Amino acid sequence: MQILKRADSSWLKIILAALGIIYIAHAIYYPSSYEGADGLRHYLVSRYSWKHPYLFLYLWGKPFFTLISSPFSQFGLIGLKLFNILCALLSCLVVYRMATVNGIRNQALAVFLMGFTPIYFFCTNSGYTELLFGFMLSWAAWRYMVRDYFWPTIVISFLPFVRSEGYILLGLFFLVLVIRKQWKLIPLLATGNILYTVIGYFHYHSWTWLASENPYDGRQAAIYGHGPWYHFIKAYWVIFGLPLTILLVAGLIYPIARYFYPGKNKSASISKEEGILVYGSFILYFTAHTIFWWKGLFNSLGLERVMAAVIPVAGIIYLRGWNWFASFIPSYHKIRNWLLGILLLGVIICPFHYKYFPLRLDQEELLIREATTWYKQSEYAGQEHVIYYLHPYFLHALNQDAFDPGKVQELWGLYPSIKSYGYSAIPEGAMVFWDAHFGPNEGLAPLDTLLHDPHFNLVKYFSSGKAKIVLGGRPFEIYVFQKTEHVSVSRNLDKFLFTLDDDRVMENPSALTTEKAFSGSRSTKLSSKEEYSVGIVQPAEELNSKGLISRIHFRWMLYAEQPVNALAVISTHANGVQTSWNSFPIEVRKEDVNKWTVAEGDWMMNPALVKNAHQVKLYIWNKNKQEFFADDFEFSLYDK
Repeated sequence: MQILKRADSSWLKIILAALGIIYIAHAIYYPSSYEGADGLRHYLVSRYSWKHPYLFLYLWGKPFFTLISSPFSQFGLIGLKLFNILCALLSCLVVYRMATVNGIRNQALAVFLMGFTPIYFFCTNSGYTELLFGFMLSWAAWRYMVRDYFWPTIVISFLPFVRSEGYILLGLFFLVLVIRKQWKLIPLLATGNILYTVIGYFHYHSWTWLASENPYDGRQAAIYGHGPWYHFIKAYWVIFGLPLTILLVAGLIYPIARYFYPGKNKSASISKEEGILVYGSFILYFTAHTIFWWKGLFNSLGLERVMAAVIPVAGIIYLRGWNWFASFIPSYHKIRNWLLGILLLGVIICPFHYKYFPLRLDQEELLIREATTWYKQSEYAGQEHVIYYLHPYFLHALNQDAFDPGKVQELWGLYPSIKSYGYSAIPEGAMVFWDAHFGPNEGLAPLDTLLHDPHFNLVKYFSSGKAKIVLGGRPFEIYVFQKTEHVSVSRNLDKFLFTLDDDRVMENPSALTTEKAFSGSRSTKLSSKEEYSVGIVQPAEELNSKGLISRIHFRWMLYAEQPVNALAVISTHANGVQTSWNSFPIEVRKEDVNKWTVAEGDWMMNPALVKNAHQVKLYIWNKNKQEFFADDFEFSLYDK
């Protein structure tokens, strides 16, 4: 095959230049980090580490990544993206060298394949740690292949401080050192741990700080959950794309086929270093993340992007798969060139085919940008106050120092501070940017708690509707609160009473009866034949005119001859489509049978549900098909 000859450095230069241009152009075009939050958080840690040196020991931020990337981050997010692009291009060069050292044909093809791997392609446009991890892993593997051990062993010892999975892969380098009888170098694998333990001692005053400060101890497993063991296999389309998945599978099978059918081609043999450090790294890493997500370990969220860390070694496996396929077709045959052409076209198309490209701000970031734009133009922007937040895009959009405690605090510290020191611990006028992604989960601040808290006033609300559903299954929303100097109390905005004698506000009038009534002449009867009560319908426009509603208090009069369990339901509708449905239990207890008794409850409202609706409906769902009567439905609107 003439198109990609062995050691054809001209093709290497062309491919690297093309990848570099595409990566950089897209990094300039896209103003955030791929998959947002964590990439932006890494950027903020890296950028402000020079101002707050303790961040060089911040384990979540990955200390070695922070150290190496920080000079680039001083130029902004684009600086960190360029750092990751540099890591990607250097990894491509290393993969080319690795293929050459192992005598694998078509080395430049390996660079092309890994450079256009979808998940790798996307992650070049981010602040994530995977690309530095992949570069360090592939570089050390390459140097081991040429029997250069000293500096690569030291470098690879810092791999766990780029991504924690590095601890798992250190065992593979240990195995190679044992096989090659490099006994004196084995202790060097502990260099990173020893150095960071000693340096960190002077900050944390503990020799075990690497364990005590570990952010992946599983305490938040209930938040992140778990999923099927085949999750990453099923996600092949976004991680590798179909063409590369085929080559990857072929490349993984190749060593087995080679073992049973060795053949005469020595260049097709696999060295111990390649088998352990290339195949071993990919398989071990992929298997580990499969287990983490399947069993809900180490705060795994099943994110496909984590696989970008081993795409450089996957580049060698791709190439093995292609060469194995090609070996069945004579080199002079046109079919081989046709296959290569189709393969190259398919690989190029994959990253551009997915919804991720070109990357654009997602619904979370668009809504945050809307909220921060409002804030910068509002009366609150000119005031000196602390901002509480958790979604990293807030401070990126505001261009604020994320680690200045006099100006910024993280949301998860809000109520723990109040619990320990009282409300005086929160400065008057402090602004709380609560978002539905992090607020109720990592932020440890349920929305109901803030809405009910008289020390915080809700000043603004932003909603993406159903455009973005986040962790916990709720739509992404932003609530902006301000800590008040004077404790606010819940205000009754209005009260509505329906005696069921006015047909104009009702649906399902067939459920009306004159058999019993608490007041007036009619009530609604529920039975085995009548599953739903009459429905009270209110125009949303009328409710919106009352003010910012955050709570509705319900009250019904019920009559039954036996204990009853049913549900009170409230739903919102826009253009004839139901946009929300909520319920709470109502009951008639044994001691209240054969008399009219009160059933009541509260619904904490999302203001946008009513704001964006045309109608609000309220009714009783008799899901147990019991017989009882309901009358005099009353509801009150509150702002707290």
